[in-house]
Amino acid sequence: MIQAAYLAASPITTIEEDAGEIATHGLFEFAVDKPLITDLTIAAAFAVAELAKHLTVLRRVTYTTRERRLTPGQTQALLFPARDVDFVGLLMEVVIESEPGGDLLVRRVTAIEGNAVQGDWREIYRRWIAGG
Repeated sequence: MIQAAYLAASPITTIEEDAGEIATHGLFEFAVDKPLITDLTIAAAFAVAELAKHLTVLRRVTYTTRERRLTPGQTQALLFPARDVDFVGLLMEVVIESEPGGDLLVRRVTAIEGNAVQGDWREIYRRWIAGG
């Protein structure tokens, strides 16, 4: 006699939404496929976490400086009271340019709020390929 145990997993669809965000910015849909999640409670928790991740809007700041020791990946305290900026930023891009009308080099720096890149490595590569 041969006995085989078969554990079937039905597809689960979970939808999470933020009514306030939809009213403010309109509807934005994002689908995530996680075929290994077979429990409704875990799927709902995952959907809530994904929603929170995609609702986080990081402030982005671009500024020009003559500082030479800046590299992408560094964190820097950013304080620009006139622009209402006071946070620790992660430097995402440093572009060296010549100063208009002069012989000096300046750096155009782009930083985002926080000290870690949001998303995973696949999203980072997609942004690089897309040019954004």
